[in-house]
Amino acid sequence: CHEMVIAEMRARAGDELLLFYDNPGLEAVGLQEVEHPRPAGSGLVYGPHLYDPGLINGNPATMLDPTVLLDEFAVFAAMGGIGVLVGEFGIADGAPGGLTWLETVLARMDNHRLSGTLWECSQSAELWNEEDLSVLGADGAERETLDTFVRPYLRAVAGEFAGFTWDGAAAEARWTSDGGVTELALPSRIFGEGVGVELTTVSGPEGACFTLDQARGELRVQAPAGAELRVAITAG
Repeated sequence: CHEMVIAEMRARAGDELLLFYDNPGLEAVGLQEVEHPRPAGSGLVYGPHLYDPGLINGNPATMLDPTVLLDEFAVFAAMGGIGVLVGEFGIADGAPGGLTWLETVLARMDNHRLSGTLWECSQSAELWNEEDLSVLGADGAERETLDTFVRPYLRAVAGEFAGFTWDGAAAEARWTSDGGVTELALPSRIFGEGVGVELTTVSGPEGACFTLDQARGELRVQAPAGAELRVAITAG
């Protein structure tokens, strides 16, 4: 069925646009382990969802480990030669254990450099699908979920990625440069009062440098090819 839809969309939209797809039916909800389809063709992005059956309904987290599916997504991307965007993931406001689950998911996504979109942001007195997953209340007030979700991340890595961590106060990124520019996103919600940057060449040629654009919330790092780098970032 994927191939038929892809062929129709390509006929209408051409070959230049990216096409996002997911599993059909209940397998698309992301509540369980499923097979990950790889339709033929290029310019495709797999967009699976990821939820916990308890947290999506405001109940305590279940025993399902979200890192299992995230690891599968990363392996699937590498083996299938395809991009992956976790199209939906999120927690009901106030769900017991929800913020811990969300921290676990985001840390694993950082580890694999997976992209994703949190579900969701809306301001309404009427709940969509009787689910209370918005990061805003009906009065527009921001909810605690935002403080967990908003975090620095590696936007682009010029070289071989080695790792990224964020503990809520400090971030550390590691990679081996290919000579290009690596970009880190620094949200003003965290770094609005200032940014501390420590750039270290662990091994290889010296000459690494960085440019900080606080107004845009961006840190750009460039180094000679073969330089193994570590950058530590703190707020304030």
